[in-house]
Amino acid sequence: MEANPTKQVPATPGRSGVPVATLPLSMPIGEMTPEQAGYTALHLLAYMNKSQLTAAAGFLPEYADAEGFDTTALTAMAAKLRYFAETLEKSAKGKATAEVMIYGRDGVTRHGVKLVASEYVRYDYANNAHWNELNEVVGNATAARKVHERYLDTCPHEGRVRVDEQTGEAVRDYPPVRIAQDIIKATIL
Repeated sequence: MEANPTKQVPATPGRSGVPVATLPLSMPIGEMTPEQAGYTALHLLAYMNKSQLTAAAGFLPEYADAEGFDTTALTAMAAKLRYFAETLEKSAKGKATAEVMIYGRDGVTRHGVKLVASEYVRYDYANNAHWNELNEVVGNATAARKVHERYLDTCPHEGRVRVDEQTGEAVRDYPPVRIAQDIIKATIL
């Protein structure tokens, strides 16, 4: 029996009792609204545990390569997923933090993820005079290091001789060693 693509399955109702989204059965993802597709994808991910996520992430590139699919598309999708996850986390954080606080230090588990309220602590030492003096020394040293790095960037490959201001010795300085590796930069358009 063929599934009816117009049949709708209501999603879990929200607190107000109104369904959060309506998921179409057997509807190609290309015909779904962005909201339906996003909600469907979230549910797929929600029911995978860590080992399944790890296995899928390891399997997909091998499968795509073996089947002749474009493996660069996986990198593009990973960039989109990363952006989506970061944006979703930021937008849900305020409400989720308040909700998790209800459960106290024990937290709550949702979809195989333990959410625990914890304190974010940051210390401000600026009210201590000695710390401020040391911080100024660090700031000056950092600025001096940047000046020296710019000098080293101008040194030829054979080096440049200079006189050390503290010892009076001749020192040969060389440009920095270039260390590079190939990476993929992904920009969501």
